[in-house]
Amino acid sequence: MLVVVSVLAVTGGAWASVYTVSNTNDAGPGSLRLAIAEASAHIGADQIVFQGIDGQTIQPLTPLPTISDKKTTITGDTDSDGAPEIRIDGSQVTAGSGLQVLSPYCTVAGLSVTGFPDAGIDFRNAAHGLLRACYVGVDLAGAAAAPNLVCDVRVAASPYTTIGGSAADRNLIGSGVVGIDVLNKPSSRNRPVDIVGDYFGVTASGLAALGSGGQGIVAHDSYLVSVAACVFGGLAEGVVLQHCTPCGVYGSYFGLAADGSTVLPIGSAGIRICGGSSGTGVAGAYAGANVFAGGAPVGVLISGQGTHNNTVSGNYFGLNAAGTEQRPLGCGVRVENGAGAQTIGGTLRPNYGNWFAATPSGGSTVGLVFDTAGTDSTVANNKFGVLPGPAHTTVPIDGAVTINSASLKLAKNTIAQAPTGILLQGGVNNLTQNKLAGCGDAVRLESEARARIGPGNRFALDNTCDIRNLTANNINAEKNDMGTTVGANIDAKIWDQLDDPSLGLVDYSPLWGGIIPSVRGTTGVAVTSVSAVRTARGAEVVFSLSAPAQITVSVMNIAGRAVATPARDVAAAGGMNRVVWSGLTATGTQAPNGRYLVRVTARGAGGGQTQALCTLTLAR
Repeated sequence: MLVVVSVLAVTGGAWASVYTVSNTNDAGPGSLRLAIAEASAHIGADQIVFQGIDGQTIQPLTPLPTISDKKTTITGDTDSDGAPEIRIDGSQVTAGSGLQVLSPYCTVAGLSVTGFPDAGIDFRNAAHGLLRACYVGVDLAGAAAAPNLVCDVRVAASPYTTIGGSAADRNLIGSGVVGIDVLNKPSSRNRPVDIVGDYFGVTASGLAALGSGGQGIVAHDSYLVSVAACVFGGLAEGVVLQHCTPCGVYGSYFGLAADGSTVLPIGSAGIRICGGSSGTGVAGAYAGANVFAGGAPVGVLISGQGTHNNTVSGNYFGLNAAGTEQRPLGCGVRVENGAGAQTIGGTLRPNYGNWFAATPSGGSTVGLVFDTAGTDSTVANNKFGVLPGPAHTTVPIDGAVTINSASLKLAKNTIAQAPTGILLQGGVNNLTQNKLAGCGDAVRLESEARARIGPGNRFALDNTCDIRNLTANNINAEKNDMGTTVGANIDAKIWDQLDDPSLGLVDYSPLWGGIIPSVRGTTGVAVTSVSAVRTARGAEVVFSLSAPAQITVSVMNIAGRAVATPARDVAAAGGMNRVVWSGLTATGTQAPNGRYLVRVTARGAGGGQTQALCTLTLAR
């Protein structure tokens, strides 16, 4: 029998009604089907409740009516304990979704919804919806997966929808195929979909995996999807953001149980940002660290043409949630397949940097990889091989940063206890103010890699090799702290032309603070007869070398500030040489008339460096 209790609604002067489901029949009085139909037909706020059938399952034989009147609430949490007492199972239905919400301001709470051919719960054009305390794709006990066949929850064109909330509002999402499928493409901005505090792929305790193995959240062509304080375990992927902007993931666990310690492996990626997504923040710095562990091949994967301007900051990779112990993880962050510039770490504040410290597994893990993608990215204020505690304890890791055919800026990062700290395999990279300690090769260059290493990098004395240059390119590594000012000792920590004549030379002079190393390999070259002869627009610099050398010619103002560099690291033969300066500054403007200094710097085959000065007066 259907019981209807009417009370005066608070809003709009309409009558609100309570419809009670009192049996598990597919139709007729007291059935769920009739309660939904009656509530949708009644204009005004309505509530559907369950009585006398706790722990039972309703199995509709055909699709249920849609929930089509706004401000309808359906709740099966009869004892208000934050868990469902009623299961709606769609295994007898041949097509369609389970609960279809087609009107705004509706709430679905306290139900287990399983086995439907499409979505378990489907919000469509239903703004301001709320889903809480439900087990979707999970049985009533919260212990076994019972997938809905396309997705457990769908949110389509339903902005301001909230899924979850406080611990009492937490949803358990089975994620057999897709847990929550989001298409939030509103007509104007600032219309979010919030997914808060939910569990994906794990049991109600949050401590064991359901074994469902699907994707937790897939958002596509969406604006402003926010994921916070969720747990993802035992899945293929946690969150997929495809052609989304701007979205955010905050304070969630990927590959860890709700205790922040137990490993629940992710099969592929914790988060995948792809398909032209931009402006997304994987940003533990704002709401507690996202934690990535569980042996997944990658924590955050950023992939594809047009995927750019995303930020990964303030997160833990390969750690427990407390940041006190290492956990397995393949790669922390990977940028690949033509993705554009990203920000990894904190450029605004140092504490926005990420912490990478995965359990070493014999060379198979690395903190950060740019693979033919990510040019113009910034990697700043990250810690590799360091625990986040106040002691900043260092721990062994397999590798820190690998860059293949990309050009980026690495600044103010700390790298410790890595067999290879920064591996450069192509591109032109700029390394400034990084700290490298306890590494095998602190910086290693291979293939056609080029780099400007400095100023301000600090190489600790306990690195086996500070810079290993296995390319034929000359590398500028000036104005760094090499741990000593004795050139011979620095040479012993650099592998370059001095060790293998087929390789390029690493020029580290001067050191931090402009100090010339007290001993440097034999100079082997002298610069004499330097003069600058004025031409119609600039000058011709003439000088003599006692032997072949790499030369740099610099034009400076009287205060010693650089104006132009007509030649940089150019091979020159012994004897008389000439370099023409066009009279243009480094910015392409014409240098004003006046007096200038011209400096010729020569670096001999032994690695030693010498220089000579002359003056030049421009008067056009």
